[in-house]
Amino acid sequence: MPIDCYNTHFHHVQDPEGHEMRFTQSQKLLEWIDGHGWESPKVLVGDFNSLPSGPPILLIKEKMRSAHEEIHGKEPRHTISPMATMLKGREPPPGIVVDYVFVSGDARTVEAGVCFDRQHLDDPSLYASDHLGVFANIEVA
Repeated sequence: MPIDCYNTHFHHVQDPEGHEMRFTQSQKLLEWIDGHGWESPKVLVGDFNSLPSGPPILLIKEKMRSAHEEIHGKEPRHTISPMATMLKGREPPPGIVVDYVFVSGDARTVEAGVCFDRQHLDDPSLYASDHLGVFANIEVA
């Protein structure tokens, strides 16, 4: 069965204009997906720069399911690493989740989690990115 995959990276500035821009981006993205129909299962991944309670994520969750939430009952503790500019090497606080894997239709999440969450063995200040990776193992009927 065919599966449609989408990857995105929403605007990053965290101010009122940025919040509005991300909401508009989520609307346009869902319109794009609507244009391809919902008959085939969908997978949407990316850096949405929006918290789980943010309007862009809530809008997406009206049509799709968070793979991590589907398996664990909640989003990850956080998806940014200590390399994030705002942290300057400190441990991220809980709740700063901006990276997601969403699924729809007959796409069934078998496994989901966070990866790239350990620092380099020889340099504890070095991570793969300023974001942790999120992954999902998905089956399609």
